[in-house]
Amino acid sequence: MRLASRALHRATRLRPVRSLLWRRHAALARRSGLDRFHVLLSFDCDTDRDVEVIGGVVDRLAAFGISATFAVPGEQLRRGRTVYRRLFDVGHEFIAHGDREHCVLRDGAFVSTFFYDRAERAAVMEDIERATATFGDVLGRAPAGFRVPHFGTFQAPADLSFLHASLRRLGYRFSSSTLPLYGLIHGPVHRSADGFAEIPVSGRFSAPLAVLDPFGFRYATGPRPPAERYGEEFADVVRFFTTRRLPGLLNTYADPSQVHDFPAFWRAIELVASLRVPTLSYSRLLGLAR
Repeated sequence: MRLASRALHRATRLRPVRSLLWRRHAALARRSGLDRFHVLLSFDCDTDRDVEVIGGVVDRLAAFGISATFAVPGEQLRRGRTVYRRLFDVGHEFIAHGDREHCVLRDGAFVSTFFYDRAERAAVMEDIERATATFGDVLGRAPAGFRVPHFGTFQAPADLSFLHASLRRLGYRFSSSTLPLYGLIHGPVHRSADGFAEIPVSGRFSAPLAVLDPFGFRYATGPRPPAERYGEEFADVVRFFTTRRLPGLLNTYADPSQVHDFPAFWRAIELVASLRVPTLSYSRLLGLAR
């Protein structure tokens, strides 16, 4: 299975295959009801460092006319209550992101903790329920959307079936917890018969199955692409769709603490603004998509 997955990843780096996959995305986006290319920018606020820098990030985005969605674990939402409530009150969208702290900074390095795929189902359900309760307590409204902590590790069909069933019972309308492969199979917005939606994150231009995530370019251990390559990957996706006037969705995310001082990220944002690419929240996306 792993060998097959690696072979598929290598194949997507070939130009004809890569172009075919992005054109497939465009066809699926059109089928989903999108008539042009959009960017959906979200932030995973996984550490206390994020709440320290989020104000500056939001101000810089506002200068470009761009708003964002914030996925905040319950632990961080409780500790950063004042800051996050203020952002919520001025109109920024929030989604739940589990309850337990699942990333810590140790000696300047980001260390991941608490993975859903390593926990018992009862513990996962408890974490989702606590996240839902915290969201309502801090922000005064029930959450509509959810993102799994370390979502790339919770992708097995049984995992997603459990996740979606659990979220439905709690009144959620959507999840954004899947990898790019899910989107290339089902489309950028995949609705079930009862209307519940899964909205997968997007891939890199050169490798459509690899998540476009600043962490992989700046902080990942082992071999990694040059940091500047992140901005090029982002920009290449934007240019592919805008120059061809194809419909599509770049559903991308970052941690504020990992991009507030990252020039490659801000150059990509500047490009989005200069090309007047419309940016969406998840709620607006669901209003557009069938």
